[in-house]
Amino acid sequence: MRDRPITLIDTGLPTQHSFQQLKSGLASVGLSVSDLDQIILTHMHDDHMGGVTKLQEETNIPLYIHEQATLEITNGTDEAIRRKHFLDRFYEQCGLLLNTIKEIQSINYNWHNVHFLKEGDRIFAGGKNYEVLYTPGHSQSDICLWDHASGDAFVGDFLVKLFSPNAFITQPAPNQKERPKPLLQLRNSFRKVYHLPFKMIYPGHGNPFSNHQALINQRFSEQKERCAAIYKILESDPETVSVISNKLFPWLKGHAKFLGLSEIQGHLDLMIKKSQVYTEQDNKLLLYKVHDSA
Repeated sequence: MRDRPITLIDTGLPTQHSFQQLKSGLASVGLSVSDLDQIILTHMHDDHMGGVTKLQEETNIPLYIHEQATLEITNGTDEAIRRKHFLDRFYEQCGLLLNTIKEIQSINYNWHNVHFLKEGDRIFAGGKNYEVLYTPGHSQSDICLWDHASGDAFVGDFLVKLFSPNAFITQPAPNQKERPKPLLQLRNSFRKVYHLPFKMIYPGHGNPFSNHQALINQRFSEQKERCAAIYKILESDPETVSVISNKLFPWLKGHAKFLGLSEIQGHLDLMIKKSQVYTEQDNKLLLYKVHDSA
């Protein structure tokens, strides 16, 4: 956004190469890091927030992120340990022997001038007044920025035409026992923005596009098809999340298997909500079974 305040939305990967690409991109429109007035992060994934540290080594501009990221930013190591313990139990329930990182390195974001956003906040950027829309699902910190006057919307990975972003399984908040249900959250976020008069949509990956309703309809259709494929597998025998994932995504190896587990678990959460499947505990495993009347 070249009008004042000059705003950078997301910062790229935490690598020197990515940082140089960012600088080159700014230079291509006649700007440098020193020209930036503020940074807004759409969510806390490495490919969107990874460049913050390098940027803040060169400038003290304010950084804005949803308040859901507060614990991760202020208690990085503790949150990483909590996530490791949660994922170890999750993999075990799924029936997958895949250990997370055995030793957690100290995580200290050491970011400064950080401001936390919440639903309904307004932030002035690039000469326009944007409303903050909290749209969790892909992550727990996802936001969209929507300018009512122009209809412009910056959506991060919430709405992407190139691919369907995964709704990643993650640990519950410290004061909660149950984990979030990210695919259900994502579907609610889709419904939240469905009737909003977005005009031009700027995603975190790919080119700008319009007609977000068509894309949301497509995502709902894809989710319905995925549920049908899972149901077909479970009609034969009860299965674990890992077995279902291996049948649908046999090419996923190593830690990439987490992508498949998140995809399957999210759709099973949806199928449980629709009373299509239910769970039974088998020692430490969770087995999923179909309802006869589903």
